[in-house]
Amino acid sequence: MTPAPEYFNRIDQHIQFLEKILQKPSITNSARQELSQQLQKIKKRRADPNLYLAVIGEFSSGKSTFINALLRDDLLKTSALVATAIDTKISYGMSFKVQALFKHTRPKQFIKKPIELSQKTTPKIKIAWFPSLIFWIPLMIWLSSISAVFLGFLLLPIVIAITTGINQALKNKPTTKNLPIPSKLVTSQEVIEMGISPHQFVQMVTSEEELARALDSVKIYHPANFLKSGIVIIDTPGTNAENEEHGKITKKVIETEADAAVIIIPAGQPLSTTLISFLSGSIYQYIHRCVFVISKMDTIRQKEQARLIKDIEKRLKENFKIDNFLMIEAAPQIVLDMLNPKEEIDDKQKPWHDKFLDLEKRLYEHLMSCREIAIAESVSRLLTQVFRQSESHLQSQQEQFRRKQEAIERQVIRDLPSFTSEQYGECASMIENATNVAKSKVEKIMSDCQENIESQIRGMIFATQNKDELKNLLENRISPVFNNARSTLDTSLSSATRELNTSFSQVKKHFDHKFSQEYSKLKALSSNTNLTRIQATQENIEISSSSVMSVASEIGKEAGDKSGRNVGAGAGAALGTLILPGVGTVVGAVLGGIFGSLFGPSLSELQNRSWNELQPKTNDYFRAAKTTVEQSLITYSQQMKNQLNSHIDTYVITYQTIVNSMQQEQKEEKERLNRLQLDIQADLLEINTRIKSLEISKF
Repeated sequence: MTPAPEYFNRIDQHIQFLEKILQKPSITNSARQELSQQLQKIKKRRADPNLYLAVIGEFSSGKSTFINALLRDDLLKTSALVATAIDTKISYGMSFKVQALFKHTRPKQFIKKPIELSQKTTPKIKIAWFPSLIFWIPLMIWLSSISAVFLGFLLLPIVIAITTGINQALKNKPTTKNLPIPSKLVTSQEVIEMGISPHQFVQMVTSEEELARALDSVKIYHPANFLKSGIVIIDTPGTNAENEEHGKITKKVIETEADAAVIIIPAGQPLSTTLISFLSGSIYQYIHRCVFVISKMDTIRQKEQARLIKDIEKRLKENFKIDNFLMIEAAPQIVLDMLNPKEEIDDKQKPWHDKFLDLEKRLYEHLMSCREIAIAESVSRLLTQVFRQSESHLQSQQEQFRRKQEAIERQVIRDLPSFTSEQYGECASMIENATNVAKSKVEKIMSDCQENIESQIRGMIFATQNKDELKNLLENRISPVFNNARSTLDTSLSSATRELNTSFSQVKKHFDHKFSQEYSKLKALSSNTNLTRIQATQENIEISSSSVMSVASEIGKEAGDKSGRNVGAGAGAALGTLILPGVGTVVGAVLGGIFGSLFGPSLSELQNRSWNELQPKTNDYFRAAKTTVEQSLITYSQQMKNQLNSHIDTYVITYQTIVNSMQQEQKEEKERLNRLQLDIQADLLEINTRIKSLEISKF
């Protein structure tokens, strides 16, 4: 059934709709390019007035004979060759022309040999006077030197003859003309110059295996009456070849190029298993555009023809579940035989010629009715592809969103406050451990220093030999001992403070490393995460021995240390200033009490009294110094905890900001997907409606 005119008018509307929808973001760039190319092919086909008729058949089915009969020309060579895997297009031309395009290089059969450019006739001899004289004059000069001038004149004709002969031979030497690299396209005009007729050329490229395999395409222009109305015959490869590419090419031809197809069914082997298999698979969806031609009917006895036709009709209905189809009997060989006046044709066979004329008319009518249907099917296929592409794009976008959402929920710290408290506790514990280690080291350093000073002073006191020496010791030599001890103490305490400083830095690095892992997860989840904000939080917590001693100085002042000394830059120096200011007072008090009278106790008593009074004071001062250092370490430790907690807070706030940003991005993405879903669903509904509108009765 031929569709109504308004049906075809809607095709243009469908094409306009496709042009519009292909520009939407629901179509990926790669898909848009491919689909746009298909749309351009449809538009080009719609503007093409030609009618394309594919001829499909198995090898030795009479396919070539049928085409030859349509052309009224014994053009295609009937052969069982299965080498060619291309389609051959035959269209109308005022004169017979052939164009064969080869895949790689032009075969040697169609390459012109270099032309020899030589004289074909006897050339005119021209005496070479000048070369002769060039040779003869030096000869005469030599002969005159030996008194043989007369001989030179006798030799002149011989010299002229030899020189002229050599010159003529050089002029007539054959030369060759170099030809450019031959094109891969071979035309019938070229092969005619090589002594090959166009018909021979067609038969060579379509039946010789070596040439057929090398072909890319063949176009034939033929002045046949059947082609005058714009019909283009497409000769497809045989369908029962072992090469699967043949079936693919045939399917592509009927799907994208042919308006209708002729299925050749040889009467002697009707509907073979391989043909049914091919029709049921590759082109079943286009079988409504096919015409079944029962060829070689002249080989079947007349009384058996009706039964054969009925049997084939029954098998077509059973195998392809179709009720209405066009089936025509034909005897193409009879048509060709009648072109030859010498061929004797049985009168009973002559009606096949008239039937073939009727076949040609029915084929034209079928092509006209199928042309717009074929274009509509191409539009429907493209709409279906757009439908699938849009649906796939939406599903892909939704799947990406789902995976990212799951990743965020899986990777992001869920209970950030608990995590923060945990980090507070972990880092505080590490700082306390480091402080305790530093405290133990400082205590040992000061104990060793006190023990060393006491041992040294005691030894010096009891080593004095008289009161004057003891007095001199107390007045002048005790302070240097403390000063030397202070230098040693400075070095030891600075070392211990540096270790504490290193420990604090390690705690910070430990936290930085731990949290950087969490940030790396954010970076993996979102390319928009601005990690420069993270780096800005990684400021260095400055930890120095002077910081510790500044705290110690304040504690010392609050405890009543009125020395007025400023805290030094190093930890040891600062701690030393807490101890040493009171030493002069202690020594002065000892001197005042012991040497109040010149006629006092004995030296031994003075030594014992000096040591007994000096030792408690030294113990008190060292005890006070230890207490001050401990308090300073505790205070400094708390300061470090506070600074580190602030550092942690900065990280956490930044982290939470980024997480909030990601969640906002996801929220916006979800809203975008919702809009996209509504848009695509509307498009899908429209596409589906258009596809259904193209589903008309096909028979």
